[in-house]
Amino acid sequence: MIVKREILKDQASRLIKAHNDPVYYAEKVIKAELETYQKEVLEAIAFNKKVAWRSGHGVGKTATMAIAVNWWFDTRYGKTITTASSWRQVEKMLWPEIHKWRNRANFEWIGRYVDDYEKLNLMIKRDDDWFATGEASDIPEKMEGFHSENLFYVVDEAKTVPAETFEAIEVAMTNAEGEVKLLVCSTPPPEKAGYFYEIFSRKRIGFVCFHTDGEDSPRVGKE
Repeated sequence: MIVKREILKDQASRLIKAHNDPVYYAEKVIKAELETYQKEVLEAIAFNKKVAWRSGHGVGKTATMAIAVNWWFDTRYGKTITTASSWRQVEKMLWPEIHKWRNRANFEWIGRYVDDYEKLNLMIKRDDDWFATGEASDIPEKMEGFHSENLFYVVDEAKTVPAETFEAIEVAMTNAEGEVKLLVCSTPPPEKAGYFYEIFSRKRIGFVCFHTDGEDSPRVGKE
């Protein structure tokens, strides 16, 4: 019995650490080997309300977003809403990546277990107020309908996501009562226009911004 109490105590201690440190969560629970720039983005999410990241293809954006979604879901009672510039990106790219990392996770490290949640194609769920889900970005009203103590929005390939969708997210974040976060990631936009471009041209305030050049990433072939 004493041994079991010690195990539970250790798990609770690790959960507290994981709650505050997504890099710790990624390395200990998800078993991810992260590049320095991925760690920087994840650390920024922990300490900032809005984070934006632009980069070339293949540097590990989708993996980082998937880890962030899992981190929030496993360490906070709340809701995570993911979206992207196309439904294909949500359904075929981001959510398979989310499930891939969950399938290799050691949940017991933080006192969580596979039986704790329900796994669906575009959702992981503990109850009606504790879940992560995928939504289309072309219906701004869907972004406003979520209310939670802890709310996390993740927008993939954000360069062509409509400004109205971002504005709906901003409204939802403003009305939220607890901890709220927004992670926005994309390759560079084709034109110098749109909400994502404005984030990096400083026309949208409040964002901590990151840029990763594909040529500097060991994950991208030099050819």
